[in-house]
Amino acid sequence: MKTDRILVCFFSPTGGTEKVARLLGAELEKTFKVEYLDMTVPDGKTCAFGPADAAVFCVPVYGGRIPSPVAERMSRIGGNDTPAALAAVFGNRAVDDALLELKNMAAPRGFRTICAGEFVAPHSVNPAFGAGRPDGEDMKVIAEMASAFAEKLNGAESAAAIPQISVPGNTEYRAYDGIPLKPAAGKKCVKCGACAANCPAGAISKDNPAATDREKCISCMRCIHVCPQKARNTPAVMRLVSSVLLRKYCRGRKDDKIYT
Repeated sequence: MKTDRILVCFFSPTGGTEKVARLLGAELEKTFKVEYLDMTVPDGKTCAFGPADAAVFCVPVYGGRIPSPVAERMSRIGGNDTPAALAAVFGNRAVDDALLELKNMAAPRGFRTICAGEFVAPHSVNPAFGAGRPDGEDMKVIAEMASAFAEKLNGAESAAAIPQISVPGNTEYRAYDGIPLKPAAGKKCVKCGACAANCPAGAISKDNPAATDREKCISCMRCIHVCPQKARNTPAVMRLVSSVLLRKYCRGRKDDKIYT
């Protein structure tokens, strides 16, 4: 099919998913015009795909699921029987139902899943798990998926002629109610508002950045990542407990996988 543009869309609170997205984009740029859409912070804008467009959606995995704000971002994006590649980026534990959830989220918006992949990046809560990834071996798998996506786009007469693929996951998605690790502001906070402006879930008050709505907070750790004063963190005891639990599930090297 004639492909005028591939739009690489990513939701990436701490940067790991964006890195995978840009590596995929860099491979696709060898053949196509590639643009990027950062869906991390809500802006209220809508985005429509034309008949000669294709899409890549890259999202992180939280507890085997897609972060809740992604659904709102996807609701503002409209496909046009648009071929899409999906990437679920996980912190060296597992993807569980996230790829299937993302596929089912994209389909009603007009996107046809023709490629998908699971890729490792540093864990958002404890970056020691998955540290240094994506590395050289990961990049080979990322390039393989990008190549498969490009080959399918170039080899078809139309988007409708490209078969959709199946991805792993259970239709009754894994239960996930978040985690108790909720960042808070410490004494160094100068109320600059960087955390509030960058919170993907709108959980931090712009008038009082030291306050966090624990119900809205998705524990993505972006506020810690962007705070210029290093004034936000999670309780030390809770960090220690979470590290012990994560070590049970995240130790060792987990492999990337692609589905084409």
